[in-house]
Amino acid sequence: MSGVKLLVVDMEEQVQQYAIQSVSNAFESNRSERDIAANIKRDFDQKYDKVWNVVVGRDFGSHVVYQTKQYIFMSYNENTYILIWKSN
Repeated sequence: MSGVKLLVVDMEEQVQQYAIQSVSNAFESNRSERDIAANIKRDFDQKYDKVWNVVVGRDFGSHVVYQTKQYIFMSYNENTYILIWKSN
């Protein structure tokens, strides 16, 4: 799982696994949180159609509306958080 810890999940298992892989790849190939988020969003928009939203950071609050089974919140190396969700 390479540093990924799932915190809150409302997502099918197959999509969860894709999220873990996408996040791991994004952190391995990018340095800035903005580039990491853009990379993950691009992956999800291409694989699961638009509109996906991604937030990556060390300290943020959120309140989002999402489609059922289209939400995941995780950490990477226990100090950076990733929120991925799909909206209409």
